Amino acid sequence: MLAGIVGAVARIDKYGNVHTNIPMEAVVYAAIEAGDLVYVTMGTTTIMVPFVTTYGDVDRGQPLARYSDAHVLLAINYGNFAKTYGLEVGSPVYMGLVEKGAYKDELEIRHLVRRRKGRLRER
Repeated sequence: MLAGIVGAVARIDKYGNVHTNIPMEAVVYAAIEAGDLVYVTMGTTTIMVPFVTTYGDVDRGQPLARYSDAHVLLAINYGNFAKTYGLEVGSPVYMGLVEKGAYKDELEIRHLVRRRKGRLRER
């Protein structure tokens, strides 16, 4: 694992998605991009999640990290991230790169769309 990004929970929406105060610029500076595997540490709990572009990039019930309004959002697809990990506004959050491109193949598969005559192409 490489050096991490330090932030905090800025807001929790009605679905339990955690909006952090970690800006997009910090993520770009840390060379994290869609398809990478990142760690997220909250209190004594550390989880590994893919950095993705949308909720549907992971299976139902799985955690993810992505951008929302130029900040990092932590969520569970069809789940409540804040409740699952016991977070509240102000809770510290640490995030960092685990492995470049570790989720890239899965992300590309999820972004394939069918064209006419049965051919596949990327979205």
